[in-house]
Amino acid sequence: MLKVQIRNDLSFSDLVNLQSSGKSVIKTPHVGNVYLNNLLVADLGIKMLFYDRTLGYKDFNFHPHRVVRAKEDPIDIASPEILTTHNVVNCRKDLGFISGLCQDMSIVDFHMNSLQTVIPDIDAITYTDYLQEHKSLVMKILKMLNQDPRILSEWNRYVDTFGILQQRSPGSWLDVEPFIFGLTNSQFGWLIPNSITILLSGIIEAVVTGCNEVFHLSGPDMVRYINMHKRFFMLAQSVVDASDIPVDIIFNLIPVAENRLVVPSSYKESLDNLIDAYINIKSAEISRGALAKKVTDSTERSALFDNFKKQRAKEREALQIAISECTVIFYDIRSARYFSQYDMLAGESLYYHPWTIEAPLEDISKAMKLFNAIYNNH
Repeated sequence: MLKVQIRNDLSFSDLVNLQSSGKSVIKTPHVGNVYLNNLLVADLGIKMLFYDRTLGYKDFNFHPHRVVRAKEDPIDIASPEILTTHNVVNCRKDLGFISGLCQDMSIVDFHMNSLQTVIPDIDAITYTDYLQEHKSLVMKILKMLNQDPRILSEWNRYVDTFGILQQRSPGSWLDVEPFIFGLTNSQFGWLIPNSITILLSGIIEAVVTGCNEVFHLSGPDMVRYINMHKRFFMLAQSVVDASDIPVDIIFNLIPVAENRLVVPSSYKESLDNLIDAYINIKSAEISRGALAKKVTDSTERSALFDNFKKQRAKEREALQIAISECTVIFYDIRSARYFSQYDMLAGESLYYHPWTIEAPLEDISKAMKLFNAIYNNH
């Protein structure tokens, strides 16, 4: 049995504890410029599986062919049209704030080394290394899935030795098996389809840990992707159910992208003020509700509600001021101008409020929706 479900009732603290107890908790960003939300996950020690099969001109979230920083224009360091696994540094500009950068260096190594430098205890592995680490299990799963021609039809991307992608369709599994890039061929071959990649990590983590429940931290793109491809996952579920994979798998998707309540340390006071203002509003509403239940006289209730209205206006004003002083949380990753590991290399560090870690992600999402509404209307 393979069951996919979305969970937003957990906090980051819960997820760290689940990982410590032996459960599989994993985040799958791309190789490239890692933004604040993912830097938070890395700093907490949650396992990160970095997908290294992207193209710069299509990857508007991580921009692997560039160096991205919050207050500087992006710097192109490699071709945007070569697959990340094959791409190398080709930059003539002086990047003195980055040590160890050299011409023809793999951009995968370049970005991963920078992360390791700023977060030495990061638990990270690239997708290619992950496939090799679990090669026998991966091949077993792929052979099982691709017995069904409808799943085989998902294979349509092939990379050549230069890192250029081509559209192809295999005639049979025998056409694919000897030429799976990063698995059975290190230089060229078929790219494992994204739909199968999502499924693979869930099955592998369940089998390796011996726990039937896995927790996959996802962004909105993955949640949307799974909703778009429900028919594929239902098909894959039937194949897995008929196999000898020894576990029933519960694949928990944890939508964490909305948690933007982590900032450069220079914004610590601003973030503290923002969260304190929000928590004050929530606490005040609880107190007002309890007080209103005790007052039954209509005249007294009218006066009480007038007072509540004044209190809410004052609290809302305090929240608006706090938002205006903490606009760093409203970064646009598509702009290629956001805080990344390269800002940390230049000397900045991370800060996150305890509430960021302890609050359920559902509560974080509600807070961010309110913050965004106020920010966009002023």
